[in-house]
Amino acid sequence: MPLPSNHASIVSPTPSLLETNGVPLPADRTRIKAAIQAAEEQLKAFTKEDLVRVLVEELLTGGEYWTLLRISYLNDFVRKHKALLSPVRNLPPELLGEIFRFVVLPRRFHTSSSVALPKEPAHNIAYAITQTCKYWRDVALSIPQLWTSIPPLQYPYPYFHRRLSFMRLFLERSKDLPIHVIISMVHWPFLNTLEAEDSLPDFSRLPSFNLLFSQAHRWGTAVVHLDRRIYETLPSFDFPQLTHLNLRVNEESFPASLLDCPNHVFQRTPLLKHIVLDNVQKHPHMGQLLHNVESYAGLPIALDYFAFMYKNLRRCELRGPVSIMYYSDFVIPFPKLEYLRVASTNYRELSGAWSFGRNPEETPFRYIKAPKLKELEIEAHPVHPTASLIVKDLLAVTLRKTTQLRALTFHVVGWTEEEFHRLLAATPFLERLDIWDTPATYLKRLVFDASEGAPGALVPRLRSLVIRGFSDTDFATLERLRDSRHLADPSVKNLHRELSITLTYRTVKKFMKAQNIIEGWTEVEPGNHMKGSECTMVLGWSSHLVKSFFRWPVPNPADKKFGVACSAIQATGKGLRRLRASNWDMSKLSHFLSIVETHEFGNPELLEPLIKIPSAQSTRILRIMEVIRDMSPAALMRDEVYLFRYRAAALVEKWTPLVEESRKCRRWKLSDDCKSLRLA
Repeated sequence: MPLPSNHASIVSPTPSLLETNGVPLPADRTRIKAAIQAAEEQLKAFTKEDLVRVLVEELLTGGEYWTLLRISYLNDFVRKHKALLSPVRNLPPELLGEIFRFVVLPRRFHTSSSVALPKEPAHNIAYAITQTCKYWRDVALSIPQLWTSIPPLQYPYPYFHRRLSFMRLFLERSKDLPIHVIISMVHWPFLNTLEAEDSLPDFSRLPSFNLLFSQAHRWGTAVVHLDRRIYETLPSFDFPQLTHLNLRVNEESFPASLLDCPNHVFQRTPLLKHIVLDNVQKHPHMGQLLHNVESYAGLPIALDYFAFMYKNLRRCELRGPVSIMYYSDFVIPFPKLEYLRVASTNYRELSGAWSFGRNPEETPFRYIKAPKLKELEIEAHPVHPTASLIVKDLLAVTLRKTTQLRALTFHVVGWTEEEFHRLLAATPFLERLDIWDTPATYLKRLVFDASEGAPGALVPRLRSLVIRGFSDTDFATLERLRDSRHLADPSVKNLHRELSITLTYRTVKKFMKAQNIIEGWTEVEPGNHMKGSECTMVLGWSSHLVKSFFRWPVPNPADKKFGVACSAIQATGKGLRRLRASNWDMSKLSHFLSIVETHEFGNPELLEPLIKIPSAQSTRILRIMEVIRDMSPAALMRDEVYLFRYRAAALVEKWTPLVEESRKCRRWKLSDDCKSLRLA
């Protein structure tokens, strides 16, 4: 608080810096230190005895409490001037520049078919840094790497002049460095108003397009998603520095016209290594982009496209309706391919789900040979059984001589136990296995048995096993598999002993059913409650506590904590119906709570809170006490007499260690989202 001039005997030597982020000069730093020392000496002069005496005198004489105001002024003076000497204001430009480079990371190259711009894009962060202070601005402007992520182009016309000037600003500040470009106009509303015969302007002559494509020689990474009608108006360009390209041309309305499309925007790309092609499968000119590519994602119209890049390709992802592809007449070898993912989204035609116009008994794996493959991911129809076809072609060609496969994701249904064992036998070095719902009996061949004459365990190096949508109830086989490896003789070679097994479920209901089977919580299931058992008793307690504490009329409808309590604990029935006033006997409720307080739980697992699934079949009694503890006094009747919140807090403190101890003894761990179980 400012003081009158006759009371403010000490003033700031640098008042212009107090409300800014400016950096004081060396001479200013000396004066600031002297001013801080003087202010601290004046504060020391105010002893407690003198302060009390002066305050009493000012109170008796009707003064304005200038002593307190002066002390507050001096404390504020010291705090603000010490902030001027903070090390963050005096970081050397080299160190500050490294921090800026770390904060303003280059824009991530999008490999998905749709561009989702980040909430805080890199160009916004770089621009915000220059608005902090002159020192930061000078440092940021001296680092052209901060300005290489050009603001995305989503609207082409000149009346978006502010975005145009913003793009020009970044192009100038990035000097001659490679830039990162995003052009996304696949679903531009203006195009939907045009008829098929309407002509579009030459987009390359529009200021926004002209500005970006005039810098084609600087493009380093590019995401270009355009409508076909826009794409065809663009001329050819050379991109000598382009290394990453994500190209999507919307051809949903006129797919046939692209078969003879002569346009080739990306004419020369000598450094292109990573490419994503979506909706451009039929462009004949795309083959010239693929000669030096090391990473490919998309879906070609024919496997023959890979003849352009088979020598250098290391990562390949085929995604989309795989059934539209034409297969090759010969096996294509990929001598350097290490990662292969095939995700078929063709769910409409169940007959011939892997082929189009060819033998329905063939899959792409019959024509892909990858001797150095290390990671393989396959996703197909979630219901239609095609696993047998895939396994047959994998063993015949793709994995025929492969011994280096380390990770296998096989989300396909319909394989037999023999096919499962044959596939694992062909991958002896497998470390990660992620499969769809598979019976537990299939896994018996993975159990390690040291007895004489016993068959060797499959995939002995396996570290992680994930089964998605596991519907079997035989969890004992999974535990036996894990124990056989964990307890194996240390002298056994090439056997990984710390195997983790994870079961995932799509719904909480299926997850809870599996958990109840594993833990033996059959009583928790509706209709299985046993009269007189502890589980049934605690379930009744929980129901009564919910009805008693969370169904009162709310004194203050704006009480957010009460709203949270009601949403966190769901009672039986619909809604939060009010109890009649005759049931508001707080003395009886206090007596009931005392019974809960004195009970010693024989099975602490009944206390386990399921925070994220309040409607699940569980006692939830610990969670109920946590909510009562956190409720506001206004939401509890006569809490000042019966101390409900205090007693609930005591129960939480008493029960929490029991729950934590029971969790340590449990073999299966619950995930935070309550959709997976992990045995480790």
